[in-house]
Amino acid sequence: MINFRYHVVSLVAVFLALAIGVVLGAGPLGGPIENSLADQVSALRAEKDELRAELDAAARRGDYTSETFAALETRALGDLLTERSVALISIGTEVEAREEAIIAALGVAGAGLSGRIHLEDRWATASAQAVTNCATTLRALLSPEALGAASDREVLGIGLAFALAGGEVQPPTTGEETAVGTGGSGHQQPPPVVRDAEQAAALWTALETADLVSGNIEKAADAVVVLAGPYPPEPHRVDKNAADGSRHETLPAAIHAISRIGLPVVVSGPDQVKNDLVRRIIDANVTGGVLSTVVSPVTTAEAITVAWAAAAGINGVSGNYGMGGDFAKLPPYRPAPVEPEPDPGTGTGDPPDGSVDPSSGPDASANPET
Repeated sequence: MINFRYHVVSLVAVFLALAIGVVLGAGPLGGPIENSLADQVSALRAEKDELRAELDAAARRGDYTSETFAALETRALGDLLTERSVALISIGTEVEAREEAIIAALGVAGAGLSGRIHLEDRWATASAQAVTNCATTLRALLSPEALGAASDREVLGIGLAFALAGGEVQPPTTGEETAVGTGGSGHQQPPPVVRDAEQAAALWTALETADLVSGNIEKAADAVVVLAGPYPPEPHRVDKNAADGSRHETLPAAIHAISRIGLPVVVSGPDQVKNDLVRRIIDANVTGGVLSTVVSPVTTAEAITVAWAAAAGINGVSGNYGMGGDFAKLPPYRPAPVEPEPDPGTGTGDPPDGSVDPSSGPDASANPET
């Protein structure tokens, strides 16, 4: 049984231990402990100052790099994409600053923006029934040749591709061929490409109505830039009618559909993002079309590289550029400026050596004298 004497002994022991600790701390052990703690604090403070200095230096280097690229932008991009139209597609989040930099770079290169589009997350997360409903609408607008044996989800990408391109190519009508040359010995040149603009508008409306895309398309594109940012978290699906694939499967498929119809595509993404779109497109190793990728942490460098890659793509050259062990740092050369498309009504074309015939301008006669 615990009695009062037991409590007294316990209290005395506690105060005795406290007194011994105070005596030792203020006496023989106080100096070494205090000195050790002071040394540790000093070391941590010095390490913090060193890291702060390294961070400031890295920030200055980053600012210098961005300013240098910005100063070189006009020289690097001038007249690279004169009178060409480029569509800009954004995917994911945190892309606004990069979008503005790329739009500015394309403008310096002479390109116009044919459309600014956001691929909604619903593209990958819509239910199977919603996908089927939209695909049914798109199938009614597309030709059997364009559709092939595509699945419902693949039809979405095909529909987006032809909406960007300005519709399917229309067959030439009798008498559309134009003769070039002099003295009546001209040769027949293929007729100008004519696309179905009404079909393109209907395809875009179907995708927009299904909440798969947002933005606008103003005219047909000569090239497409896809700007990928971090994805929002993949939603948890318990519905049996949920989508049949993740965004890691559906987004690359849509991009490949665009390149397969003949539009050069440049996909640009941030570095060091797990399961990023660029890496998945490279790993898919899908053939057909002109498809390039860019990975760059510096916004201005990314914008210049994207514009170069778009110009190279229009010239039929593709590659993987930017940061990465298997990437080239830039396209292998500054692409030659892309000549504007000849006026479909002139009846003339560029000479075989690739130079521009002055008579092919807007004021040239549609029926040259022979």
